[in-house]
This record gives sequence, structure tokens and C-alpha cells, in this order.
Amino acid sequence: MKSSHDLVRSLFRSSDFRHVLTGFLVTGLILVYLFQLWDLNPRVPIVYAGDGLLSLMSFQNMKEGFWYLKSSHLGFPFSQDLHDFPAVADTTNLVFSRFLISVTGDISLTFNIQYLSSYFSGFLGAYIGARIIRLPSAHALFIGLMFAFLPFHYLHGANHLYLSSYWMIPIWLAVIIKELITPGWTLGLEEGISFNLRQCAYRPRSWLLLGLTVFSATAGFYYSAFFVLGTGFFGLLAVIRERSGKNLGLLFMSSLGALVVGVQILPILLFQRSMGANIEAVQRGLGELRFYSLDLTKLFLPIRDHRLSLVRDWVGSLDSSLLAGEYAEPLGLLLGLSLLILLIIYLFQTKSKEKFSLLAPIAQVQLFFLGISIVGGGGYFLGVLGFTQIRVWSRITIVLAFPALVFMFQLAQLLANRLKNVRYQYLVFVFIAAFQILDSTPASLAPNYETTSREWKRDVRIAKVIQESISPQTRIFQLPIVKFPESPPTFQQADYEHLRMYLHLPSAYFSYGGVKGRESQWLNRLSSDPKTLFTQLALVGFDAVWIDSRGFEANPSNFALFAEKEIGASLISAENSPFALYDIRNFSSNLKKAMTLEQQNEVRDQVLTPISISPSGGMSSLETDGLNDWFWSSSSGFLNVQNHSGSDTRVVITGSVDALNSGNLTINGMCKFEIKISQQAKTFRCDFVVPKNGTQLTFTSDNQKTDDRDPRDLRFRLINLKVVEVQP
Repeated sequence: MKSSHDLVRSLFRSSDFRHVLTGFLVTGLILVYLFQLWDLNPRVPIVYAGDGLLSLMSFQNMKEGFWYLKSSHLGFPFSQDLHDFPAVADTTNLVFSRFLISVTGDISLTFNIQYLSSYFSGFLGAYIGARIIRLPSAHALFIGLMFAFLPFHYLHGANHLYLSSYWMIPIWLAVIIKELITPGWTLGLEEGISFNLRQCAYRPRSWLLLGLTVFSATAGFYYSAFFVLGTGFFGLLAVIRERSGKNLGLLFMSSLGALVVGVQILPILLFQRSMGANIEAVQRGLGELRFYSLDLTKLFLPIRDHRLSLVRDWVGSLDSSLLAGEYAEPLGLLLGLSLLILLIIYLFQTKSKEKFSLLAPIAQVQLFFLGISIVGGGGYFLGVLGFTQIRVWSRITIVLAFPALVFMFQLAQLLANRLKNVRYQYLVFVFIAAFQILDSTPASLAPNYETTSREWKRDVRIAKVIQESISPQTRIFQLPIVKFPESPPTFQQADYEHLRMYLHLPSAYFSYGGVKGRESQWLNRLSSDPKTLFTQLALVGFDAVWIDSRGFEANPSNFALFAEKEIGASLISAENSPFALYDIRNFSSNLKKAMTLEQQNEVRDQVLTPISISPSGGMSSLETDGLNDWFWSSSSGFLNVQNHSGSDTRVVITGSVDALNSGNLTINGMCKFEIKISQQAKTFRCDFVVPKNGTQLTFTSDNQKTDDRDPRDLRFRLINLKVVEVQP
């Protein structure tokens, strides 16, 4: 029996250890070169904009309150609760983030480590997957390197931090392929042993696959769904083919994976059952699903920022429709050709198929995932049935890449076999890997570290000014008003920009960050008139107003002009900064002296009423012309009435309704009545009790569709809906 010293020595001498260590070293060298890591300050995030800010916000939530879901410092005067916008089935990544934050105590360092480490884990996952299906260690090494540096990885990048962690995909794909080659392998019954559940439960392989299932089902909603669908389909196929209990392994994995995903979703469902559905928070429609489905052509196109200018210019000259969506589908020239050749040989049954032992299972896997992800495919059919939570089916690219890489090296082996010298064979593999990586990555992946660092340090200084000039617990209202999450750019201001100060001054309170469709609806009741707005903010309890000039058409905006005149100079220097901050404490104090307590409470109560409304069904989102607000509706639409008070509340909702054609409008729900509608607006009033979990009003009209050129089915519109009275 070997001693522990002998076991360690044999491990270090093993071929797999040497190849994995080599892979890690090469991965590190490529990362240093592509990202120019010698210029990176590890305590400044590699991305300081867009969805990167959203990830950093989650890290700050963890640092301040252990988990990412809640923060009392965002969405003030209420709070942030992300149960309506959770990181669904991302538990593995979140736990890793939580661990890194505990160890480093720094959200930027955590962010950088988690992103850069995803290249190493991507290599390792592909290496393990290749070895599961018995590919040589050398093949596994190069497959791992190419898989780690796919265009998908850097195109999603640190902005989509958790999408970059896809290490488990090649492993469960290899398990599917292995089961297709050797029925019963998953349960350790490939030698013809009869199925016995108890015996299977004690096999080491069963426990390893159990762990893989848990990791795969907690690695993000997209990857979890791909895992459950893939193992479920091929598990069912194996059972039908073999008609034996020994082939239930993949079905067990799929069922357990679905259960694990369900457990992660359960708290969200319980929250929405208690608080009512929030349709406005995340809207997914069939149009988006079709737009983001997989376009096969994109798999074979070059990346936008190809290192060769000739190729780069050609891609830029293509029709814009080809470059729409995320455009993270390109595989690179060699990998794209490998996929194409694989499908041609399998589908057309050419004589070459006998040369490739893995051809059939690999091709079957590719055809299944292509079938569910292409435009109008299985994913779109699921959307028609109501499952629209997965909209970006083009992300299946990362699943298609691993089998294509495996087949690429089966092709490469045919070429290498013609060379008698082993070193020359190895050089063939080196050339293929180098060409693939160079072809599918730009000359540099490094962001402008100097600019990012300068912005980060500027914001640190601003946070210090706020802390010293007002208070570490300053209550700041942020302009322009931007909905959270997923809001389109406001002029030159990108989404999530209002999160910057929270990263540097987490003890302060910020108006931004409350999830739309919940308590943050109070923002919709604020005035667009600067004087009235500042009055409302002062009475609600804000200490300062933050203005980002990039979010306004005119600079300075009307709000900045009013503040400069009535409040005083900004606390932030305008030099090299688009931000302004106005201390409104004196303004607030003088205002309260001029108003009675009853007048103050009336303004505050009108702004902070716990009742909010949002459209759904055939009713469109809120529109405005600056004077009036309205919701257009088809012949039938719903108005969701949310109650954030925690108890039944009596409300009075007023508004008016008009239409381009005459007809009748019927309202059903807690409020019931009928009204004649025409081009002449008619007012209405609803007086009813809203249950603590909210209610829904149904609006139905029999008038004809308008002749307007708007492609929507427009029948009537609800104008200036207001909650004018709230009584407990």
C-alpha cells in the first residue's frame, strides 16, 4: 500500500497534473498579455460602468449586510429589495463572491479576482470534460485553453460577471456524451450490472455527479436551464433507446437539477405571493425572445474588433441586423468550420463518419441545442407557451463550443497522424490553438485603466467631500430620476451610473436603487417643476440633491439653475466632473418655518403614499408629453394596484379617459362601473379597499381600433391617474 508521501509524489508526476499546471501557466501568460495586467490597479475594478456597477452594488450589499438582496441605503426613503430582480440560480457564484469579500474586505479586488479567475476555471472545466470522454491529455490541454479564451468570454466580460463563470458546462456535456457512448455509465452500470438504487448510491461516481448537478444547477439561470434541458432530453432518449433502469442516470441529474433550481426560486415566489406580482420590474416579451435567439450566421462571422484591420473593416460594413443583439455568438474561423463539418458529416452520412468515434453523440448534442436556441426554435415555442424568462437563447453558443472543440481535435488528429515525429504532431496542435485564440480575440482586451482609475479616485474624493461637508449618513436625492433596474440611457447618462457614490459612501442614503413597480413608484409622483420638486424633497427628508448633467438635454438643466439661484454653489467642483451636489438643509429649514405642520404632512403624504399603479396585459407603459401622462390600451388591459403598507388600505384613484373613436368602457375588479368614451376626455373616480397583497382592475372597451399609424392596437387611454386620497 502506498504511503501518503508516495501518493503525493505520484500525483505530481502524473500526466494530468503536468498538463493542468502547464495550462494554468499559459492561461496566466495570455491573460497578462491580452489584459496588460501590469497596468491594472487590483483595488480599482476592471470595469466601472454599466452592469459592472450592478455587480459592484451587489458586492457592497454583501459587505454591508452579508447578502446581496437588501439594502436600507438604496431606494431611500424606503429601501432596496431585490426579490423582484434576483440573481436567479446563481448561488455558487454568489457564495464565491461572499467568500472573497470576507477574505479581501474589498469589493473591487473581489470583482477583479472573480473575473480573472474565470479564465482559469474555464480552462480546468474544459480539461476535465475532455478527459471524461477519454481524450489524450495533450488534446485536453489545448481544448481547455481555447475554451477559456472564446469570444463569448471576453464579449460578456466583467460586465456580465457571472456569465463568465461557465466552467461546469464542458463537464456535464462530457457526462451526456459519455452516457450516449456507454449506456449506464452515469450510474456505474456500463458493465451490464443490473440496476440497484442502493448500490448506485454508494458508488463514488454517483457522489461526484451529485456534486456536479448541484454546481450546475446553481451556476446561473441560463446555464442551469441548459443543464436541466440537456440532461433531461438525453436522459429520456437513453431510457427510450435501452428500456432499462440503468439508463436513468441523466434523468436523475435533470430532475435533481430542476429541484435545486426550484429551491432557489422558492423565496422569490413566496415574496411575490406575499407582496403581489411585480410585472414592471422585469418584462420579457416574445419580440425580445426572437431578437435575442441564436442567428446561425453569427456563429461563423468574425468578431467585431478583429486584430486584422481588413477583417475588422469587413465586419463593420455588414448590415446592422447581423450585428444586432449581444453579438457574442462568433466562434472563430477554425471552430466555426469544425462545427459545420461535424454537422455535414453526420447529417449527410458521408464515408468520413467512420473515422470519428465521437461523431454521433457530439452531433446529436449539437443538433439538440441548436434546435432549442435558433430563431423560431424550441426556446421560442416555450416562450409562446408563456416561459419567457429565458430570452437570450443565443447564449447557448458557449454550450455549442465545447463539442465543436472536441471534434476539431479529432480532425486535427487525422492530420497529425500523417506526421511520424511526435514533436511535429504537437506543433500541429500548438498551431491550431494559437490560431484559434488569435483569431477570436482582439489585439488587446485591456480597458483604459488610466481613465477608470482616474474616475474611481475622483469619486473617492467626492465621497470624502460629502462626508466632511454634510454627514456620512447624508440622504441624497439623485437627478435625473432613473428607474431601477434595466433602464435605457438618459441622454448621455448610461444605466446604473447613480450607483457610483454608494460604492464609496455606503453609510449614506440614496434615492436610486429601489426596484421599479414597488415603493419606488413614489418617484413618479414628484413634480417636474424645480421649485415644487425641491420643496417635496426637503419635506420628505433629503439633505442634498445630486445632479448628473449627462442625464439632461440642456446643461445646465433647469434643476441646476434653480439650485444655483436658490440653494447656492455646488459642493463639487465642476472641473472634470459631470456631477453637482447641493446642500438643501438650510432650504429645508426655512421652508418648514414658512409652512404649518399640516401643510408639510399633506405634501409628504401625497408623495409617499404606499399605493402604486402599473399597467399589464394590453395596456402599454406610461407615456408623457411633459404636461400629461397616460397609458394606451388595446380592447382589454389591466391596471395593477400595489399596496406597500402591509395592511388593507382604502384609496381613491382619479383620472380621465378618452379615445379616438366612440364606445363603452367597462371596469371590473374591486372597482366596478361603465362609462361612455369618445375624443372628449371624461373623468372617473374609483373608491375601494386595496388588499395588502394588491389587486388588479380590468379595463374592457368595445370601441374600434384607431386609425393612428402606431402599430399597436390602440383603443383608449387613461390620463393622469392619481392616488388622491389614502385612508388606512
